[in-house]
Amino acid sequence: MADILGEESIKLLRATIGSRDASGVFIPGTASAVPIKASVQPLNEKETDSLPGGERHKDWLKLYTRTAIKPVDQHTGEAGDRVVIDNITYEARKAPRWRAICPHYRVFVVRIQEGGS
Repeated sequence: MADILGEESIKLLRATIGSRDASGVFIPGTASAVPIKASVQPLNEKETDSLPGGERHKDWLKLYTRTAIKPVDQHTGEAGDRVVIDNITYEARKAPRWRAICPHYRVFVVRIQEGGS
């Protein structure tokens, strides 16, 4: 399979599904770190303009990768995958699959604040 131009190694953080203990308290799942290859790019003006107004000022990137990445589910609040690029953690927000000559995912990720979500 062809490489994606400008691929670099980044870390994918994928959380397992949480559970509830015997008293009903939610226990978050644990995250596993997996190395993946992706081309990391800034958003272009059209992509930035397509973001909701309150989101445009945040630090966004897009990734091109052959690895399926799960975005946040805005309706259920289910956490999405996270990636670490240059020691900065980003959360996947949008990850459609593209079926072009080189099938891949174009993933929009947003920087998350340390200790936050």
